[in-house]
Order: sequence, then C-alpha cells, then structure tokens
Amino acid sequence: MISIALVGFAGKGQTLKGDEWGYAYRLATEPLIHAILHPPPGKYLIVLPMLFYKAAFSTIGIAEYLPYRLVGMALTTATAALFLLLAARRVGYAIAVPAAVLILFLGSSSEVTATALRIPTQIALVAGLGMLLFLERRDLRGDLAACVLLLVSITSHPLGAAFAAAAAVLVLSRPAPVRWRRAWVFGVPVLLFAVWYATLHEPIPGSPSLADQLRDLPRFEAQSLAVMTGAATGVFRWPWSDTTHFLTPLTSALAGAIALITAAMALTRRMPAEFWAILAALLVLFAAPAFASGAVRSPTATRYIFPGVVVLLLLLSELGRAVGLRTRRAPVVAGAAAAVLLFAIVSNAIVLEQNARMWATDGSNVRSQLAALDLAREHVDPEFRVQDPAVLAPGQGALFGLPAKAYFAIEDEYGSPAFTPAELRFQPPPARGVADAVLARALALHLSPVATMPRTRGPRPRVLGMGGEIHASIPGCVTVQPGGASPSSQIELPPRGILLAGAELTNELALARFGAVYGYSLEQPRSSRAVSLRIPPDAVTIPWKLLIAGAKRPVEACGLAGATAGGTR
Repeated sequence: MISIALVGFAGKGQTLKGDEWGYAYRLATEPLIHAILHPPPGKYLIVLPMLFYKAAFSTIGIAEYLPYRLVGMALTTATAALFLLLAARRVGYAIAVPAAVLILFLGSSSEVTATALRIPTQIALVAGLGMLLFLERRDLRGDLAACVLLLVSITSHPLGAAFAAAAAVLVLSRPAPVRWRRAWVFGVPVLLFAVWYATLHEPIPGSPSLADQLRDLPRFEAQSLAVMTGAATGVFRWPWSDTTHFLTPLTSALAGAIALITAAMALTRRMPAEFWAILAALLVLFAAPAFASGAVRSPTATRYIFPGVVVLLLLLSELGRAVGLRTRRAPVVAGAAAAVLLFAIVSNAIVLEQNARMWATDGSNVRSQLAALDLAREHVDPEFRVQDPAVLAPGQGALFGLPAKAYFAIEDEYGSPAFTPAELRFQPPPARGVADAVLARALALHLSPVATMPRTRGPRPRVLGMGGEIHASIPGCVTVQPGGASPSSQIELPPRGILLAGAELTNELALARFGAVYGYSLEQPRSSRAVSLRIPPDAVTIPWKLLIAGAKRPVEACGLAGATAGGTR
C-alpha cells in the first residue's frame, strides 16, 4: 500500500508514452489480428497485452491514464507476491519479505514501477513466475497450467524466452521417461513462437548481424550482471542522471563476487534442478540486450532491469538455500542480507519518487503538445512530428513520436488526453511554453516579405507593454517608438496576423500565446523593409503576442485582413 500511495501520488498527471502510442495507432488503423501478428519491423509478439489494450482503448479510451497505471501497479504487486512464494520456500520469509518489498520500490526500473509503459513485460514476468510455481508441483495439472502460462509469457514479451529455458531445465531434469513425455510443457510454446518468428517477424534494416551479436554476448552478460547487482543492492551512483550510474567499481566488485560464489556453488555442490533453471533464465535475460535492435542494445535500459533483478534475487535465494539460510544455520549471512536489502529499499524508494515526478512532468508536456496539435489540426502537415529537434528544445519531453496524422487517427478512434485550451492556460509555465513551440511549428509561422503596404487592414494591434512611446498612425496601425537602454515592446496580435514595417526592422522578434516566455523566435527575411506574419484561424480567442526587442528605429505594426497576401504556407 505504501508503494502504491507513493507512486500514485508522485506520478499523477501521466499519459500514454512511447510504445503505448504505437499500440494505439496500430489498433486504431489495423484489423486486430493483423495488429497482433504483424508488428512493425524490430518489434515483437505481444498477444495478450494487445488484447488488453484493444479492450481498454475501446471501452475506457485514452483520455484518462489512471486505469492503466492501476493495472501496472497490480502487475507489480503480483510479481512481488509470486516472488515471495518462490523465495520463501528457499530462504524463509525473514529474507524473502524484504526482497519482495524491494521489487515494489524498484525505482531503478521506474518505467515499470512508476508507469504503465511496460505492461507487456509485466504480463510476461507474472506468467513466467506462475509457471515456475506450477512446475514445482510435478503433476499433470501443474504441467498443463505451466504450459499455458509459458505460452502467455513467451507471446507477451521476448523475456518469456528466459522462462522457456528454465522450463526446459526443470522438465528435462526429471527421471526418464517422464522428462520426454512432458517435454510438451516447454516444447509446444517454443514451437508456436518459433513458427511465428520464422514467418512473420521482421528485423529492422541495418540491425547487427548474428555474428556481431554473438561476439558482443560476453560483454553484455558481464555488464548486465553489474547493472542488476547495482539495482538490487541500491549501490548505484548518485546523483541519478545518466545511463552509467550502475557501472561503478563497487557494483562491478559485487557482481564479480556473485559470479564467483555462483560458480563455486555449481562446481563444488550438488545443486538442485531449480538452481540450474534459474541460472539458465538469468543468462538468457542478461543476453537479451545483445540481441535487441537499435538504441535499446544496452543493459542499462530500465525495461531489462525489472525482470533481471527479480530473477537475480531468485538466484540469490537458491544460493541462500544452499548455505542454509532458511534453517538459520548462517545468522551472520542472513543479517547481512537483510541489511543490504533494507539499504536497497531506501535507495530505490528515493529514486522511485524522483522518477515518478519526472514522468508526471513529461505527461504534462505531452498533453500540452497534443493540445497544440488539436489547435493546428486544420493547417498542420500530416507528416509533422513533435519529436523533430527543430520543434522542441532539449529537455522538453517529446514522448509522442508519431506523425500528426497518426495522432488524429488515434484521437478519432479513442479520444485524446490533450489539455483543453482552458486547462492549458493554468498549466505550469514550461508546459505552456511547450504548447507554444509545437503550435508555432505546426502552423509553420514565419515572416514573409511584403513589397507594398496593403490597402485593406485588419484591427489595430494592441500594445501590452513597451520601452519607448506609442503613436496611433493610419487606421489599423500603430507606431512603436523605441526608447531606453534595452528597448522592447510587447504587442497583442490581431486574429489574422500582423504586418511590420520600418526603416530598419529588428532581428529579435519572438512569439508566445499560452506561455509567459516568448520562446518561439522569428527569423527575419534578408533585405526586407516590411514583413507579414499571418495567423491561421482557430476556435480559441486567446491571442498570440509578439515581442519586439532591440529595435533602433520606429516600427509600424498593422493588423492584417483575412485576404492579405504573405501567408505562412
């Protein structure tokens, strides 16, 4: 309950992000079967998650994100509960409970614990842990349930391959001929997945070759162990700022110790089949980044950390059983393990709260971006992308990577989490600035040269504040006379736009609409004595504002009529 309250409060205000938008677009524009069985190149098979998303998008919509977060929290809790059942059988509840609590507070994997972004990963992990529990029964009903759960796991996310390896070890370790009679437990799910992979999976063009992936495998295994060790023990680097925070000398030393202890146990003791099964699953998980495509080929990606930590803790539980932690024959080791887990919980809880707030801020930015797209819908290029570096400055959180036409298709089918213009006015300044940047780029607002002054003019611009003097000139126009050491003027633009004329126009012109800061700069055409800025109409009465900074001579500002030339497109 404490974990849910912490994450729920700190992370409120989130919305869909990353892959979730891709799921929504596929489900909004493709038949369900095609969307499930034909993912984009480089993506993977996620059958049950896509069925969940289809049902949720069609009934709940996407305007509210809380239902999805509640599902993610429930899956995290289920993961911790299943881990507790497995670990307690090995080391007892005194050690298993703190380890399960760590899973709930695993801030080093905030994409999983603080958002709903990794529901496919969580479904695969819950199904895989359930499979391990049923295989421990060693009866037909348990094997049937394990087969179904493994099929769910391996078709919900590629990490299910790790549980397939564990299932193969557990079944094949049984006495003959039972091992061969029950090989279907893992054989059927693996065969079905292999058929799909061979016939329908499409790799990303330019992905690393199999030879390169195999060559990188030892490095990824070692790095993954260090990353998971740092996450599980809480000894990652502070402050939490980049993807290298796990790879410290201390985490490398601890990872080396775990590797040596595991090897010593494997070589000097007769370890049970469960140990070898968990070890096989862990090795497959640690190899996953090496076989990933593109930018996700990194063991520090939080999508790998959550399952990696859970399975690593299971392996440590097997080692604990081997040294007798459950029978209390090693009180010093048990006390040290409890102390490390307590430290890890505190460290991860701090990071969890910080990252939940970061996700909430990103959610506010995304909803502002979408509000801007809604306002520009009648004028924006269908291929316009918010994630273009020319649209948003670094740190403004462009978590919506689809083109505008994809967003509108999603909105028409499932609604939108976008702020309304009225809501946007009361958002924090950074969110309003993001909306201004996206809206101005989406409308392609820019200055166009004007050869002669138009005869027909619109409403006279209203001066909001200035350094200097204001003079009413011809109808529909106002003249701004600069003054002071740093002359600047702020003008409220008429609905259709503005025309600026002067002997020497300033190069420092910037726009704002919802934001308090003039963050969208306008580039002035060269050798032009007059320019126009046309504003496409929309249903919102909130006007654009223009900042004129650094003017050295008078500038005449005139309102544009609807038919004036010099538009933005």
